[in-house]
Amino acid sequence: MEKKQWKNLPDFLVVGIETIDEQHDEFVGLLNELSILEICRQNKDDLQDLIIQLKEYSSRHFEDEVKLMYECEYPGIEQHQEFHQIFKEKLAEFEKGLSYKNLMIDAQLKTFLSRWALNHIGEHDLKFGEYYRSKA
Repeated sequence: MEKKQWKNLPDFLVVGIETIDEQHDEFVGLLNELSILEICRQNKDDLQDLIIQLKEYSSRHFEDEVKLMYECEYPGIEQHQEFHQIFKEKLAEFEKGLSYKNLMIDAQLKTFLSRWALNHIGEHDLKFGEYYRSKA
């Protein structure tokens, strides 16, 4: 079987659940877009649009991920949902920071999202993916 090639998602973040990997690929694409906005010194509206996209993405992704967790009776579901809630709250803080004209918001958001990719996807989601595949 040929290995799927993702547009944005590096191999070390592939969890092995196609729908989740597709969504993580989308997330990394948004992170890449943020990097471009940061380099180009984006305007507030571009960053606001990106935050809206991230909020829409995370709502859809977290819902899909939790549904899969319930399907396989994943034992870490409650803690995982707490992480998702923290992510949503942090995005709301960034959105609020835009209205205060925080000049460093793009760099702060990029740092947060990069850490999320490495720590949450790279640790917690990989652990879930392993568990899910073991139950399939």
